[in-house]
Amino acid sequence: MTDKVLSAYTKSCLPRLLVGLGLSLGMFVVVLGVSLFFGFLTSNDLLSRDLAPLVMMGCFLFLFFVLMVGIMLWGLWVRQKRNQQLDGAFTPWGLQPRNYLISGRQYAGTYRGRAVNLYFHVSGGRYVRTPVLEIFVRGNIRTRLGLGSSNVLTRLGGTLTRQKALSIDDPIYEGVLIYPLDESWARTLLANPFVRTALTHLLGKDTPGVRAVVYTPDAVSLTLRHFGLDLITPSAAREWLEDLTALAEQAEKQLPPTITAESSKIEQNAIANRGAFTIPVVVVMLGILFCVVGMVVLVLTMTALTGTFP
Repeated sequence: MTDKVLSAYTKSCLPRLLVGLGLSLGMFVVVLGVSLFFGFLTSNDLLSRDLAPLVMMGCFLFLFFVLMVGIMLWGLWVRQKRNQQLDGAFTPWGLQPRNYLISGRQYAGTYRGRAVNLYFHVSGGRYVRTPVLEIFVRGNIRTRLGLGSSNVLTRLGGTLTRQKALSIDDPIYEGVLIYPLDESWARTLLANPFVRTALTHLLGKDTPGVRAVVYTPDAVSLTLRHFGLDLITPSAAREWLEDLTALAEQAEKQLPPTITAESSKIEQNAIANRGAFTIPVVVVMLGILFCVVGMVVLVLTMTALTGTFP
């Protein structure tokens, strides 16, 4: 794993990990303190031993309720503050905001005559969570080309999909994995000075976070992970849009690729209509839930009828 990738992971995950561990430690101290307090009361006959468990459970339930309300209010405040920051960065460039998933944000509009779709959300587990920013600028690319930070996961992905990485002797592409569908077309494109400049801005060694630029048949996209939210500013948003637009323009200007591809319906929806995935996902989740509940009911029914656990 490169120093850049390691630094990005550390910057995005370490603060959340420390906060999570701090909260866990705080909860442990509170539970231990309450338990010791009630132990002191009962040992000194200040509280009935029969009543102590009920009172202690009531205290724990109250503390849990206060904690949940506090977390909910804090989450709403964080979401509102983050949405204001995102809107301030992207709406000046003609992109209209909408809610996305539970706490994400999506934008759609045009920039310099090209359709733009943008998605922001937070993904990952409890502690190892990362903001994800995806920007799609439409273009008539007609082939595929992927460029991303070289690390263990991206190299493993290339191996599993049996993709051959393209080697280019250029310091700009040092530490970048390149997977083309049309190698000749990709070499010509990546030698273009305008493309080299744009990719330096988007994927250069000094750019924060873990990044990938992907050409699909209908769009050029930038994906950012493991970065600080202070990176998202109006000037940064404009630079990303300018660079992606330049990449799309240069891809359309050069000779068309000889190995072409077409976007699937899923890819098209992933760019411009992610709401199309909502109903299928909900149906699958409800199906899984009903199966689990059905199994539990079946087991309990058999246990009640036979008197033995199956």
